[in-house]
Amino acid sequence: MIPRVVAHELRASWRDGTTVVSWLAVLTMLALSLAVHSRRHAHAVADHARQREELRQEWLGQGESSPHSAGHFGTFVHRVPPPLAAIDPGVDPFVGSSVRIEAHVQHDFKFRAAADEGASRSFGFLSPALVLQLLAPLLVLLGAALRFGGERERGTLGLLLFSAPSPGRLVAGKALASASAILALVTPLALGGWMAADSANERAALGWMTVAYALYLGAFAGLGAWLGLASRDQSRALLGAVVLWVATCLLVPRLASEFASQRHPLPSRAEFEASVEAGHAEGIDGHNPEDARRKELESKVLAQYGMSELKDLPVNFGGIVMQAEEEHRAKVHEREFGELWSTLAAQESTVAGFSLVSPLCALRPVSMALAGTDVPAALDFARAAADYRIEFIGFLNDLEAHEIDEKKRPKRVGTETWSRVAEFEPPDRPLAERLAPNRTSLVALFAWCAAAWLAVASRLKRWTP
Repeated sequence: MIPRVVAHELRASWRDGTTVVSWLAVLTMLALSLAVHSRRHAHAVADHARQREELRQEWLGQGESSPHSAGHFGTFVHRVPPPLAAIDPGVDPFVGSSVRIEAHVQHDFKFRAAADEGASRSFGFLSPALVLQLLAPLLVLLGAALRFGGERERGTLGLLLFSAPSPGRLVAGKALASASAILALVTPLALGGWMAADSANERAALGWMTVAYALYLGAFAGLGAWLGLASRDQSRALLGAVVLWVATCLLVPRLASEFASQRHPLPSRAEFEASVEAGHAEGIDGHNPEDARRKELESKVLAQYGMSELKDLPVNFGGIVMQAEEEHRAKVHEREFGELWSTLAAQESTVAGFSLVSPLCALRPVSMALAGTDVPAALDFARAAADYRIEFIGFLNDLEAHEIDEKKRPKRVGTETWSRVAEFEPPDRPLAERLAPNRTSLVALFAWCAAAWLAVASRLKRWTP
């Protein structure tokens, strides 16, 4: 019985020219977006590799210099786009991919892809994830509503129920037919991700992502089937499908985003920068000899070495005071940016709370987390860059304190010193860390899919012509 139902559903879909054209259009758009983003991702990875090598050679080739001047010479650290960013770029185009490392200054992210995109290239952000999140549900909804609504309108549903051993087998057959159609949508996703994945961790993340999208589309297939059964004719079923799509894929996610922004407001850029500057003002000023906090540190260092004057110290006090300034700036950076990122995470959590009324609110955080392009992934990079900056500038300040004699000129170190500075290694998030904060969303996706098809089964059990 079940194989016959599956075959019947697939034949009916194939004979419907409108359905075939619609599916081909969405599959073509999915394939094109995957090709565009895969190519863009490959170029981004190659550019980052080239820039990393150029910056390293630039750093090593700066010649003899004082450690303090080298700190202002600085460098950049880059975040290499994760492999699955070709499927779901997430927040990456909007938060930037590079951070400048420089003494006395905590730089923000630079080189945001979204800022470099003109109106003519806005199609580039129609990612494979966006196609599957917005266009595919509409296609699945309409297809299921048409099939079930058409059978009810033609009176063939009663014959199917009469010939079926049980309504459950009929539902199973139709669910498998929908699963076959969904498989056609997620297969390009799986193939494209498999070619991009460069580790077992990424391939495992791709597997979970494929499951998440299958559950998401399966939920819409069930909802479309229920609408077809509940509506008196096809036109009402189609209208209900469109209204449901607008509500769950457009309206609710937008309202959820606005609600999250109101509940957890972000400070303006001017307010944030003022707060950071106020925090910096509370610390030592490494360039002001009359600064009270500098005087306090001076007394502490003199007591530590048992000296009465700075000139008698066996170390360069300038390096010590600059390191104290950097450590204070790092604490301010961690506090202020930590609060900012916490607010962003709270907004994402609030939006995910709308999963009960919109499957898309459940899918989005899961998709971005598995792709490694969500807010926590960006935060991991920001923290790693801040830690590297402390290590980078700390090494130079240590040189200033212990290898530079204030009484002698020139105050420089040889070029071989620069190779002792380690290169930046971007963090790699294990799959468990990506999944842990999104378990509730995954459960919500499963619940949506199961509830939709259980509703279909319930409707068929008490169905009357």
